[in-house]
Amino acid sequence: MEKFLQEILEKFDEKTSKSIIINTVQVKPFILPLLEPKFEDDLRLKPKYQCERKKLMKKYKREFKGAQRDIRKDSKFLRDTYLKEVERKDRIRKDKVKEILKDLSIQQGLYKKKK
Repeated sequence: MEKFLQEILEKFDEKTSKSIIINTVQVKPFILPLLEPKFEDDLRLKPKYQCERKKLMKKYKREFKGAQRDIRKDSKFLRDTYLKEVERKDRIRKDKVKEILKDLSIQQGLYKKKK
């Protein structure tokens, strides 16, 4: 039995020594080479006139939309006033027609009485 235990201990020592050797011998990690960034010397800010143009275009679009809105309001107002005027003229014409028909019916009644 002692012989068996002795063999096991020897094998255990062999295994541990190998594992220690394996663990101590490690490969250094591969380091990627650092690359220098490329800088362009021709980097310029947008010229002032381009910024001004952009501001003016934005202002132009806003004013254009406002003008369109005003034109729509004006056309709606004109349409409404025109319709009101037409309705007023129609009412006047209908009242005149009623008055004429009333006078005609009165005249017809008087004519029938005379006969």
